[in-house]
This record gives sequence, structure tokens and C-alpha cells, in this order.
Amino acid sequence: MNTRIIRALGLVALGSLVVGLLGGCTTPSGAPDYTGTGALVGGASGAGLGALIDRRNPGVGALIGGAAGAITGGLIGHSMDQQARTPVYVVAPPPPPPARGYAWVNGQWVWNGIGWVWSPGHWVPAP
Repeated sequence: MNTRIIRALGLVALGSLVVGLLGGCTTPSGAPDYTGTGALVGGASGAGLGALIDRRNPGVGALIGGAAGAITGGLIGHSMDQQARTPVYVVAPPPPPPARGYAWVNGQWVWNGIGWVWSPGHWVPAP
């Protein structure tokens, strides 16, 4: 087997290892980060394919293919992140206050020590 092909296959294997170790990117809040994962997967597969395609100089092919793959994978992952966001719809205005001197507190996500839970809006006595 040609040494260049062996090197290219080694790059593909190394890229697969990197994707396997780092492919599950998450945001600091624990949500999946498809932008990071897409860039990693695209970069690794682009580097492997670039090395295989450019047989005369597999290093340059891997570099160009990896860069193109990382950019493309990141863009695709970013669009997946945007689609995964849950839209927030306001169905109705808050109910009327129970009496004078009350203020409306909007609903919000609250950490309960285990995870984030939704706390709905409610009326409280005004300070």
C-alpha cells in the first residue's frame, strides 16, 4: 500500500478518535451545542477526505478539507441550534390584581437545587 494512503487513513482514524472523544459538546447550562459538535465532526471528516483526495500532498489536503468541513459543520450545527430553541408565546395578559397595592411578577426559570423548573407569574403585595 502507498505510504501516502496509509498516512491519509491514519488522519481519518485520528479524526474519528477526536470526534468520538469530543463530539458531544454542550453549553454551560447542559443543553446540546450542535454548533460545536458540527464543527468538530465536519473538521475531522473534512480533514480525512481532504487527505485522501489530495494524494500528492495529503497534509495540505487535510488542512483545507478540515477548515472547509469545520466551517460547514459549524454553520449546519448553528442552524440546528436555532431550530431547537423553544419559542415563547404570550397567550394572554396577566389576570387583574386581587386588590390595590399588588404588583405582577413575571414567570421565570428557577434553580431548585436539582434542575431548572418554571415558576409561573403571580401577584405579590407591592413593597
